[in-house]
Amino acid sequence: MKLSELFTKYGSDKCTTHSYGLIYDQYFPTFGNHPLDILEVGVQYGGSLMAWKDFFPLAKVTGVDLEDVRKWKRPDVEMVISDILDYKPDREFDIIIEDGGHQPESQAWAGFTLVKYLKPNGILIIEDIHTDYLLGILDKINKELEEKCIVNVIDLRRIKNVKTDCLIVIVKQT
Repeated sequence: MKLSELFTKYGSDKCTTHSYGLIYDQYFPTFGNHPLDILEVGVQYGGSLMAWKDFFPLAKVTGVDLEDVRKWKRPDVEMVISDILDYKPDREFDIIIEDGGHQPESQAWAGFTLVKYLKPNGILIIEDIHTDYLLGILDKINKELEEKCIVNVIDLRRIKNVKTDCLIVIVKQT
């Protein structure tokens, strides 16, 4: 089953409101069925956490959010109740999805801070980028990361006509 189908199954906005499933279907099968560490910041009802765990059954999946309002829970998915600004992981991650703050300042902070917790060749995706703030966010991220990462923008606004349907994708270099 594709990630987009799992997001839809669990009611994640990654495929209902947004078009991110299309990109995730392309990016993440290349990670294969290996033991991975996955972190998602901002989990809302927990649907995407379930999708990650179903798609990557050997992965250690961790969600971080200010409160636990998950509709979807399972014992093999870790939930941390914390402000991401206070969260200090005890390990590095292969994949980090930032779907929390939705404000330009917090998205820029995520871009240059969370990358420290990526394994080499790990990927950080910042969702829900409002295009009015895109250049400012990218400028702050690029100044902090210098040449340690590859930074890309994926614009999906045309698919569902959603103004915030943009992603910043950061791949940590080895």
